[in-house]
Amino acid sequence: FGSSHLAQAIPPQASRSSVQAPLAPRGPPSMSLPPEVQRWLAKWWAVMRRDHSVMGIVAAEEKEKEGKIVAFTTTERCLCLGMTLACSWISVYSQHWFRKERRELISVPKAWEYYADTGFCAAASGFLNLLIGKSLVKMVLTKDWDQKKDARGALSTAASSWAFVLSFGTLAHFVNVLMQRPWEVARPLLMKWADSSAVALAVVEPSQLAAKLIVGLD
Repeated sequence: FGSSHLAQAIPPQASRSSVQAPLAPRGPPSMSLPPEVQRWLAKWWAVMRRDHSVMGIVAAEEKEKEGKIVAFTTTERCLCLGMTLACSWISVYSQHWFRKERRELISVPKAWEYYADTGFCAAASGFLNLLIGKSLVKMVLTKDWDQKKDARGALSTAASSWAFVLSFGTLAHFVNVLMQRPWEVARPLLMKWADSSAVALAVVEPSQLAAKLIVGLD
């Protein structure tokens, strides 16, 4: 057969489909949040950048690099973050001491024991933040009273000093425990402190800021 006979033997549709590029798979349909939810999330994100222990440091540092005047400076925010981590370590070590000296008063299944301890430490850290006065210290430091020569300046100095003493005093105790205790004892404490600190910063604090925004306290 000649080439003309071969071309007639192949249907036009088949010849076109044989060279046609395959269609790209369609992605999932785009979903958009309601405008009210978007506005609320934007407000919550702004509050997170202003008040969160870690994100606030980043935001303040960006403003300082731009030459803007920041009342709640990066150094003061770092002191507040140190208080948060200190409270987390105090709660972890207190629980270790309590379990060692008093044993457990509440029976927890072995499979859930570590997670229950982590959650307890994160919640206890939040309570210690209130008890030790992190909220009060933060409130004073945000007022930018450190340049004042009256009682407000003294109060700002006292708040900064307390945050410094608590943060570095807890750090000294932390290092002492890691150096003096066997690694079999120190390692679980270190891991639990890291986990509870992460939960406190990634879950507890954002939830508290969201709750304040919902009830209108911010």
